[in-house]
Amino acid sequence: MIHSHPAPSCSEKQDGQTAQVTAQVGASVRDPSILIGKPYRVGARGPDAYDCWGLIVACCPWLPDDWADEGLAVRRVIRIIEEQETDSRWRREDKPCAGGIAIFGTGARASHTGLVWPVSGGFRVIHSFPGAGVVSHQIPMMERMGLRLKGIYTWHG
Repeated sequence: MIHSHPAPSCSEKQDGQTAQVTAQVGASVRDPSILIGKPYRVGARGPDAYDCWGLIVACCPWLPDDWADEGLAVRRVIRIIEEQETDSRWRREDKPCAGGIAIFGTGARASHTGLVWPVSGGFRVIHSFPGAGVVSHQIPMMERMGLRLKGIYTWHG
């Protein structure tokens, strides 16, 4: 079952995007930047702690309901997104866009997710990382941390 909240679209006009995406991204978490500083905990879905996928689930009520399952590992989610890209439920975007799900990895393996969020002058990725908790970084900084961007995806299911 899909939540009734619409997914953000990268094809929408990016001016004034913070208000627009804030209205779409979450019923419970309207601005994911308020979660910065929350601790990281494996399998956590909030509100006191988050892992990287738990943060996405908390901020994206338009995801399929079963994607909030605590047993759904981030690597499995990434595989599903990459598989469903071919049938148009997920669309790989050419550039960062508000509300997109960024997938990162090391080497050939994808292993980390974050939410692309608009900030003055561009975009940052809000993500939860072991040892750091919920933080915000620009994509080049994440790549300097050893996390290579594999793709940014938006839901069109």
